[in-house]
Amino acid sequence: MFVTKPSNKKTKILHIATGNYSPRVIKEVSTLVEHYEVYVIQAVRLKDSESKAHFYHINYYPQLWKRICFNFPKILFWYFKIQPKVVHIHVIELIPIAYLFSLLKTKVVFDIYEDFHKKLPTKQKNNILLSLFSYFDKLSSKHFNLIFAENTYLTSYPNIIKNHEVILNFPRKADFETIYFHFNITNPEVFYIGQISNNRCIEKLLEAIYLLKELYPNIKLHLFGYFSSNDFPRKLEVLIKEYDLEENVLKYGMTSFKEAAEIAKNAFVGIALLKDIGDYKISYPTKMFEYMASGLPVITSNFKHCLSVINSTKAGFGVNPESVQEIFEVINWFIQNPKEAKEMGNLGKEAIQKQYNWESEAKKLIAFYQKVLAD
Repeated sequence: MFVTKPSNKKTKILHIATGNYSPRVIKEVSTLVEHYEVYVIQAVRLKDSESKAHFYHINYYPQLWKRICFNFPKILFWYFKIQPKVVHIHVIELIPIAYLFSLLKTKVVFDIYEDFHKKLPTKQKNNILLSLFSYFDKLSSKHFNLIFAENTYLTSYPNIIKNHEVILNFPRKADFETIYFHFNITNPEVFYIGQISNNRCIEKLLEAIYLLKELYPNIKLHLFGYFSSNDFPRKLEVLIKEYDLEENVLKYGMTSFKEAAEIAKNAFVGIALLKDIGDYKISYPTKMFEYMASGLPVITSNFKHCLSVINSTKAGFGVNPESVQEIFEVINWFIQNPKEAKEMGNLGKEAIQKQYNWESEAKKLIAFYQKVLAD
């Protein structure tokens, strides 16, 4: 009599992200790798802490046609080589190729970071592309399992057929345990990390720094992140020169939060402003929670969604994102009240430890995958 030995092989999961660096991908991979054999195709290399995953590198191209022509053949090659049970996509442009995978009996998970129905028309005026999005979006609702980064996105997807779950993009507690800011207001330093664009109110912030320079000549604004468009760096340089802020505004490019915090360790406030466009008004700015996790008080937009967190935790202030005067006044208040600023930062950190953390969302992710695989 022959006895079949139980297999120790884990189920293969393939994550695909052709866009810029996404901490959400890293958090999901670090959670899933404890339960599954995880492969990642991404334009940014994962760090050593995610070394249990198998990583395949692709180039990042700003142009969509280049990402399709140069990256899709590689994705197809690795897909057939790995033969995953589940493919987890992170960007909308991957819907067509993911649909092909679903036809090949692979389970597909689509991670929806933003409400494309509200946001895409503000970024894209090409009716042909918008029609294509509408077509592929209907495909995803019918054939894919869906993960939403916000509860509010569900209203744009009323006809979901397969499994779905809301998994909020909260920070991992461990990522911020060793981060500490000094709150040195002798030479005030303001902290910003994320996408550098007009939609993030960077121009308004520069104007506020210009006003603050009259009171604090040595004030510094640290900008960490990537530019949203090819023309914005030039526009930013013009504004910096116009406001005579060459010595006050420091730009670093793409940097991890931990590295950025070490560079700007004297900062006393984090900026998480969004304009009232697309889905921003109904979305949490991820950076708001990251500032809270690091112990920095936050200045965010006075949208209902943001204020529900800021007011309940007392971790900062909400301002009109279009008002330079309000941004100026709140930053000045923090400079004038360093003790209260630090207390706000502590309250924010405490709220992350108790409530707004990835550890609570990770459990939902594991349960969701179990449902997907059981179908």
